[in-house]
Amino acid sequence: MPIPVRFRKSGEGSIASYNYYDLQEGSGVTVFYGGTHKETTTEAFYLSTNADYANSVTTYADTTSGSAVKVLDHDYDLAFNMPKRIKGKLRAIFSIGNTTSVSGKAHETYAIVKVRKWDGTTETEIANAQSETHVRSAAQYIADSRTINVEVNISTLQKFNKGETLRITIEIWAKSSDGADGNRSGYGHDPRDRNDPGVEGSTGTKIIEDTDTTVLTFHVPFVIML
Repeated sequence: MPIPVRFRKSGEGSIASYNYYDLQEGSGVTVFYGGTHKETTTEAFYLSTNADYANSVTTYADTTSGSAVKVLDHDYDLAFNMPKRIKGKLRAIFSIGNTTSVSGKAHETYAIVKVRKWDGTTETEIANAQSETHVRSAAQYIADSRTINVEVNISTLQKFNKGETLRITIEIWAKSSDGADGNRSGYGHDPRDRNDPGVEGSTGTKIIEDTDTTVLTFHVPFVIML
């Protein structure tokens, strides 16, 4: 008599696909690219596992304050179509940079990475971390940048219901001791790693050196369901 075969229901026993595993944290890590898209006049920010061409390679803002102020604040959102759980070390890897029209003056840039939950009405803070400070060392009129790796510790289990959104916020903070025009700070966010297309000179807009990446990635630790 043949042995009966038990067929699994659709989806039963399926194994999720992750870029790599963190066995100590018990998580499967998915790498998301941060990029931009633009319809008509408004540019927005998104997360994707695909390395698409972003609408813009970098974003910068003028910095004229002698004390550190927030000059950029961008939300990268990922809406979940099914319940998810995250816990562990989330990493954000990207380049920050600046340019200045005044030589020999202190110009500093750093980033704050925030992890939040957005339910469509309320934004709930989960964890955050601040990067090291990039102190400008280059001469005036040219880009000066560095690639940073920021670890955000999500120490407690975070549950997301269907329809809720993981929101990762990038804040750029900067200060410039001379307070003159022509000082700019920002960061790169192009999944295809194109060079910063900005120009150099007295009205320069290039902030990321060609030797530094313009890719922005987030390594998100999802709890593995056994």
